Amino acid sequence: MNSLQFIKKLYNGKNCYSDSLTEDEIALLHIPSGVERIVEEMVDANRIVFLTGNPGDGKTYIIRALETKLPQSVYIEKDMNSVTDEKMNDVISKIVDCYHNNKSCIIAANEFPFFKLIRASRKLAPELHNELINVKKNVIVYGHSTFQLRRICIIDLNERNLLDKDRSVLPPIVSKFVELLKNSAGVNPVLDYNVAALQNELVIEQLLRLFNLVAMSGEHFAIRDILGTLAYAMTSCTVDDEDVNGHYYDALFSGENELMSFIAQFDPVLLSKPSLDEQLWNGEKTDGWLMGAPTKWPK
Repeated sequence: MNSLQFIKKLYNGKNCYSDSLTEDEIALLHIPSGVERIVEEMVDANRIVFLTGNPGDGKTYIIRALETKLPQSVYIEKDMNSVTDEKMNDVISKIVDCYHNNKSCIIAANEFPFFKLIRASRKLAPELHNELINVKKNVIVYGHSTFQLRRICIIDLNERNLLDKDRSVLPPIVSKFVELLKNSAGVNPVLDYNVAALQNELVIEQLLRLFNLVAMSGEHFAIRDILGTLAYAMTSCTVDDEDVNGHYYDALFSGENELMSFIAQFDPVLLSKPSLDEQLWNGEKTDGWLMGAPTKWPK
């Protein structure tokens, strides 16, 4: 699979799921967000680390990106969704062993599997259960809680905002995609245009402003949504569909994942400035174009 095909499949494709990626692909896509540093610090302190959040928040991405750096003695459960009720006791026993023997472990769990684990631990390990209940009220996202940690640390990825202007993952993702797509130069003129445009500082600044509007709304979008959105914006031009224009500034508002559906409300096409609209319509606006003035105009 070449780089173009790989990026295209990030939009509503299996490449959105870390289980389908190789170690090299994980390393290629992984964008550090501050959580990794906290996990490493907690492991160094021999704490029990729970990574929680919604599907697609990047729990398994983070673990797989850190796995080779962690001591082999660290017990890791990458996905509590795969743990059946019959195996739940075994997992809790391993966590309890780490809990009582000053060893670290990392458990990734969506909200419901995490709730099931807490409920099951009530009878099997009361001490573990009680601390889980207390710590759950004091989760950690970007810094250390004022709550005095004992053995357990819970990091809730549902609470991090990856589109906030101060923590945005957009620039590094765009930069990675641009580098990968340079190998596809000449495949499609619109793709070449998108790659060139997304190396422009003003375009990146405008993207950050757009996605900051999403961040300020309070809506939560996972890393999977962001990867898919940027992948579609840059590569939809290579899809064999006559209804798809493919320029990043159009594609960004025409995709169908949850993030793009939300962004659609900010589409500039919904805004109007009559004097400028008339100049554009008549082909009179020939200055101020970032990537060159259009050669075709409406009739």
